[in-house]
Amino acid sequence: MMMDLLRLRSTHVKCVYLTLRIHAYALKLMDEDRPKLVQLDCRARIDNSTGGPLAWQPIVTNVINDDHPSQVVLEQGIAGDNLRFPIQLWSRGAFLSDGSALNQSIYRLTKGQATYPWKGPFIALKFSGTRRQGYVDMSLNDLPALVSHFLQVKVA
Repeated sequence: MMMDLLRLRSTHVKCVYLTLRIHAYALKLMDEDRPKLVQLDCRARIDNSTGGPLAWQPIVTNVINDDHPSQVVLEQGIAGDNLRFPIQLWSRGAFLSDGSALNQSIYRLTKGQATYPWKGPFIALKFSGTRRQGYVDMSLNDLPALVSHFLQVKVA
C-alpha cells in the first residue's frame, strides 16, 4: 500500500483521495441507551503540490444526516487533565433548532445531569496524538472524557 501511495505522489495529479475504514464511537441512535462502536470511512488526501503529509477527513455527513456538520476537539478530560489522544466530536450544525430529538445515549451517560440539551446524532473520533494527523480506534476507556464534556457545557 505504501508503494502505491509513493507512486501516486509522483504523478502530476494535484490531490489524491483514498478511503480507509476506521472505528469510531457513534452516539447516533436515538432509541439506544448506549453508544455503539461503528466503522466509519475516512478519506485520505495527499497534496502533491506541497508534498505534505496525508490529511484525514472523516466522512460523517451520511451518519449524522447533515451536509454541514459541526465539530469540536476535546483536549481535556476529567478534572482538566490533558488528553494524550484528543477527541473530535461531530454533530449536526443546528442540532438545537432542527427538530432533533434528545440524544438518549448522552442522556443516559450523563444520568440526566447535563444542563445542555444534547440533541441528534453525535460521532466521536480519537486522534492518534496531539498533532491530530490521523485517528486510532475509540474504546470504552474514552467514555469518561466524553461524559465530562457533556456535563461541563452550560446553557448560555
